[in-house]
Parts: sequence; C-alpha cells; structure tokens
Amino acid sequence: MGVTLPDFPSKIHAINGTILANRDQVEIREITGFLDQGNFSITGKTSLTDFMPRAYTAKLTAQSLPVNVPEGLDALFDVDLNLAGTMEKSALSGTIVLDSGELTREININKEIISAVTNPQRSRKGVNQQQEGNPYLDNLTLDIFVQAKNNFIVDTNLANLEIHPDLRIQGSPMAPVVSGRSTIDPGTIHHYNKEFTLTRGTIDFINPYKIEPELDIQALHEIRDWDITLSVTGTPDALVLSLASDPQLEQADITSLLLRGKTTNELISSEGGNHLFSGERSCPVCHLFRAGQCPGRHWS
Repeated sequence: MGVTLPDFPSKIHAINGTILANRDQVEIREITGFLDQGNFSITGKTSLTDFMPRAYTAKLTAQSLPVNVPEGLDALFDVDLNLAGTMEKSALSGTIVLDSGELTREININKEIISAVTNPQRSRKGVNQQQEGNPYLDNLTLDIFVQAKNNFIVDTNLANLEIHPDLRIQGSPMAPVVSGRSTIDPGTIHHYNKEFTLTRGTIDFINPYKIEPELDIQALHEIRDWDITLSVTGTPDALVLSLASDPQLEQADITSLLLRGKTTNELISSEGGNHLFSGERSCPVCHLFRAGQCPGRHWS
C-alpha cells in the first residue's frame, strides 16, 4: 500500500504489515513502510471494552525520516517513541535524533521583523494556542529528548553555523515546553559586509511557559590594530546587537572602521579637516546618510 498526502511533499509507500483483532483486543503485529527513502516500523496493542479501546501501548521506530520545508529546510531524523496509557491519560516518550539537517534559505532581517510585528501569533508558540480543546491531546503528556548525531548546518546570507541540539520536550501537544541548550560551534556571522568568527554561541530554552529560545552569541573580527566583537543576546522578539572593540573605541569609530576601514578622525583628516557638509552628499563617516540624517552627528 502507498499514499500521497495532500500538501505534504513526501510520499508514504511500500506499507506492509499485519493487524490482528477480536472482541477483546487489537494488535498491530508489525507495520513497516517508507517515507521517501526513510523507513519506519510500528507495533502496538490495545484492549477493548464493548469494542472501545482501553489500555494501549504502541512503539514507533524510524531511520532517516525526512523533513522538507520549501523555505530551504531539509533534515533527516531517527525516531524511537513509545506511547502508553488509556483514553483518559497517556504518555509519549522516547528520543528523536537529528541525523542530518541544513537551513539554506536567504533571510531578510527587515522582512522577518515586519512579519513578526504585524503577525505576532505566527512566531509565538507555546501555551494557550489551541482554538478548541481536544480531551485526548490535553491528557497526553510528552517526555521526548531531542539530540543530534551530526550538527545542524545553517548556511544563509547572514551566518554560517553548526548547531548541536540537546533538548527535552515536555508538557502536552497543545502546550509543549522545551528545555535544554543548543551549542553553536564552529561558525561565522556576516555583519556590515564583514565576516565575524564565532567565539561563543549558545541557545538556551529556559522559559517554562512558551517555546522561546534565548541567544548568547559572540563573534570576533580583526581589522588593523583592533579586535571588533559582535554580541547577539536576548530572545527573538527582543534581540540586542552590540559592538565593542579592543583597544576601546566609540561606537561611531567602530562603525566607521567596519564600513570604511578608518576611524572618524582619520576620515575627517582625509577630507582636509572639514566636516561641514550640506545638500545631498553622504556623510564621510557614516557614508550611508544624507545631510540632517546622520545619527553620529558628524554633520553641521
């Protein structure tokens, strides 16, 4: 048997197995099949009372199950999950192991921020998101560990990173809670058209009420006699990007170094010492703003 699911890019095929049933129980002896090139196996049993399921157990094992999202996300997972309980109370536990994964889509920061602001529910996941209650899902508890056989690769216009997840999913399907940490190493971040080399990178899940990663990323770029450090901290809804230098410079000088390769004083000196500008020319320091719009107040 095979089937193609609507709006689902992968095909389920080569399904074979045996189901035994009588008035007292239903047993899935074993059902095997393929999801694209990945294979899976399902076994299980439930007792019946008046032909209604009572206590049951089930087990799902799989290798190289694909997750393909059109926006440039491809991954393969190995799965070992166990389901046990009754219709009134049940538990799903086990492990999901990342075999391989890669994110390659281009990221437009402005577009992502506008989308999050205009449609906040799209990026908010966690509790109280269901429209209608489902008694079975509400009474199902989760205890699933998410680990990695190989690092997850991020290869986008903003960063090249390798992420190693070590997470735990608890709660219920309608209100899951993620805890744990993902480490990032190695990696590079692109900022101001410069490549910063990762020196520290963690993604922590510590919010007990919703799925909300907290980033702590630090990367270094050497330019002339200065080490420029880029820090990215906070949650996706409140990210803070900051720049620091060693030896210490003002923020305008750091920006000028990254954009023009010179400090503000060096740029002013190269302009003959005159920093009085008008009209439509670009600021010689920021180089990106017209007269009256320079945030560094290099205009007069």
